[in-house]
Amino acid sequence: MSDTSFQPFLGDQLRTEDNFQLWPDRDEKQLHVSAETIDEYARGMAEGQQLASAAFAEERIRLQKLLASAEALQPVDTDTIRNLLYETIERLVSQIVGQTPTDSEWLMRQIEQAVRAAAQIDSARTIWLHPDDLELLTGFELGIALKTDPMLVPGSLRLETDSGWIEHGRMILLDAMRSELGGGGGK
Repeated sequence: MSDTSFQPFLGDQLRTEDNFQLWPDRDEKQLHVSAETIDEYARGMAEGQQLASAAFAEERIRLQKLLASAEALQPVDTDTIRNLLYETIERLVSQIVGQTPTDSEWLMRQIEQAVRAAAQIDSARTIWLHPDDLELLTGFELGIALKTDPMLVPGSLRLETDSGWIEHGRMILLDAMRSELGGGGGK
């Protein structure tokens, strides 16, 4: 049941556009089709293939965009997001805190807050400041002893009482923020 007489419909005629013939073993008179009609058919076929190719390319681009959008909807690792947010916030706040100069009014407000807090607990004895901050307070009467500690960050203070001490300042607040954000350790 094998038929060995099969011949492709267009045969080798698709290889060159110049001598394209729809039925190569027949001449134009037998087919009753003019060469112009055959040329128009070939041109139409080529245009159709170009249009199909362009449509396929456009569809492929739209599919790639759709896949990229779907990928963006995939769940992300919350630890990675938390660490990224932590690093960003810490960097920004550290830059802001580092660029903000300590002024005497701000330092006075910090001392007053610390003294009020300590008054509720115990009688305050000494406030420790960075040496640069002590210079800002010359001329102010606080009614409490002021001493310097070069280990303190400018803008920070330590209020010592009989029962302990209270630390306050920008770096303490920054440490508290770090603690609240999870310390960047991926908790």
